[in-house]
Amino acid sequence: FVALLADQLPSRPGWEVRYNAAASLARLGSDQTPWATLAEMLDERQQMLNFRVRLDDGRIVPDEAAARLTVLNALRSVKQWYEKQSAPGTPDAEQAKVNAAIARLAESAVVELKKQAEETREAIKKKAGA
Repeated sequence: FVALLADQLPSRPGWEVRYNAAASLARLGSDQTPWATLAEMLDERQQMLNFRVRLDDGRIVPDEAAARLTVLNALRSVKQWYEKQSAPGTPDAEQAKVNAAIARLAESAVVELKKQAEETREAIKKKAGA
């Protein structure tokens, strides 16, 4: 029951600060980049739970634009991390989760997410081949 409930809740408190820090560290190419946080940022379903708005009729619905903006920001940040690395090495388990999330987003029906995910994948492949 707790696991089912957790799938319906937003991220734990402070997620906005963690997301900003993770994106900033990634854009800088930091070795301290928190890959687990970036993986969470790339989870479109989770972002739909995080970003909610109340409509005039009282219903609470996802703020799709804000949620997708977070996903796009994470994709761009990961791309910049790879662009700044001289030799990124073999991805660890958390980076592998990020790469899997990027692969899923590259299949998205949302054109902007798909395009940015493909660009990010290319940056990763380019660096892996270097």
